[in-house]
Amino acid sequence: MNMKTVCYGEHESVHFYSDESVGLFAIIAVHTTFSGCSLGGCRIKSFSSEKEAIQEVLRLSEHMTYKSLLCDLKMGGGKSVIVAGPNFKKTPQLLKSFANAVNSLGGQYIVSVDMGSDSDDMEFIKQTTDYVIGYDQNKGGAGDPGVYTARGVLAGMKTALQEKWSTSSFKDRKICVVGIGDVGRPLCQSLLEEGARLIVSDVDKKQIDWVKQFGEVEVVEPRKAHQVPCDIFSPCATGDVFTVENVKELNCQVIAGAANNQLVSEEVGKVLFQRDILYLPDFAVNAGGLVGVVLGGIRKENLEETLKKVDDIEELTRDILQRSEKEKKPTSQVALEMARKKYNIMYSKTRL
Repeated sequence: MNMKTVCYGEHESVHFYSDESVGLFAIIAVHTTFSGCSLGGCRIKSFSSEKEAIQEVLRLSEHMTYKSLLCDLKMGGGKSVIVAGPNFKKTPQLLKSFANAVNSLGGQYIVSVDMGSDSDDMEFIKQTTDYVIGYDQNKGGAGDPGVYTARGVLAGMKTALQEKWSTSSFKDRKICVVGIGDVGRPLCQSLLEEGARLIVSDVDKKQIDWVKQFGEVEVVEPRKAHQVPCDIFSPCATGDVFTVENVKELNCQVIAGAANNQLVSEEVGKVLFQRDILYLPDFAVNAGGLVGVVLGGIRKENLEETLKKVDDIEELTRDILQRSEKEKKPTSQVALEMARKKYNIMYSKTRL
């Protein structure tokens, strides 16, 4: 295996791995190691270029730090991507090679699940490295963090209900969920149980059918989902969802979803603010998965304490929204400033 380490801006280190014998090209980005290590999922997907893969892993790892700081976890932020080329196959040999890459960092980075990877992958990786956490809870892992992420998104939505409509009830609220994966499934189930009128969208019909077993849903095409009239729009698939152009087509009052890096640029946050669309910043509202992994998996807190910490996302998002209103700033800017302030404090302490 070939390895190269470089530095990018504030990131402590970025590591490139290639193993042609198994078709592996991976990048592990370590943004911070406040607690002695960084934590973040392994994303497996195709990219148009190596530059795009680098940009994504840098943004994702940085936002992992911000999630941790906003939830007072004091866990460093990291992330990894495995680039899926034209003939890519997620084989045991490839996963073992990736596990060796993780192991080579000696604990600087702990891997968990993300888009394209799952708890079964983490359990297999566990055979090669101890620096992994997203496997079966019954075997000492944290399990799939999707359920915790969904619970946190639901908590954030409750804040939005209070702020926009002065209610805590989802009954008859139209909510459009795009992406019915590890987060979208439990989120949709909870919303139907809460009495919401659910609109769903996914490229995989099997995911749509799974949701239908819990109640009546309306189905829309993914490319048109953002135009659907609804109260809350919830992107739970890929990032870079919103651009300056397409947010002008939005027909919702609130955005609250699990997808990472939803805004293509900070300019998009300003447009949402100008349009009076309440945007719950992704690295705040989707932090439940990180909370679940850190408390339930690494620190071995009991389930009650872990869930309580996830539910605190309701209070966190309320703080962001109230500051946004008071300071007349986009919520995306407010959340970033809050995280950066905590980052500067933590950075100063670790350098003393």
